Amino acid sequence: MDTEPLVFVGIDWASTEHQVCLTGAGDPVQRAFAYDAGGIGAMVDWLGAQAEQPNQVRKSVHATAPRADRSGSASASRRHGPGSAAWSG
Repeated sequence: MDTEPLVFVGIDWASTEHQVCLTGAGDPVQRAFAYDAGGIGAMVDWLGAQAEQPNQVRKSVHATAPRADRSGSASASRRHGPGSAAWSG
């Protein structure tokens, strides 16, 4: 039997920091996490503490691939990710 989600999380995966918005029974909470191993670990720990069971957290990740400017080089404001993709789980 599926467990009802307690919280919903949206993650904007970017090249310098990741923006995370969590909604649930209370007011929405937004946090930023560094784009490094420590930041990812902190984000996973924080998200894991938001519910009693991992399957009570529903998440969606948005990542945008780098775009080339008119000269053909990659944009300095690019975002890293697996192409222009959204992942939910």
